[in-house]
Amino acid sequence: MVFSVTGAPKKITGRMQRLLLEISPGIYVGNISAKIGKAIWNSILECECSAIAVSSAKNEAGFIIASHGKNRREPIDNYGISLVRYRRNDGIKIK
Repeated sequence: MVFSVTGAPKKITGRMQRLLLEISPGIYVGNISAKIGKAIWNSILECECSAIAVSSAKNEAGFIIASHGKNRREPIDNYGISLVRYRRNDGIKIK
């Protein structure tokens, strides 16, 4: 399982550091059970942070993507295939 987290409270990042390997600031990787992964993801959903989670799945790609917060990248399902759509930055006005 892979988590990319920005702006999460220390309570969440501390838990992730105990269970996963932080390979780069905010990027956590590890082989954990689905139950632990869901518990971590549920704690992320309760805070005001940005996060992306990638976990293995029995589909064509072999993984699923979930996102939370103000990510510019948004995972979408296209007939069973995960794609990533880029959202426009709402703060920028184009003339």
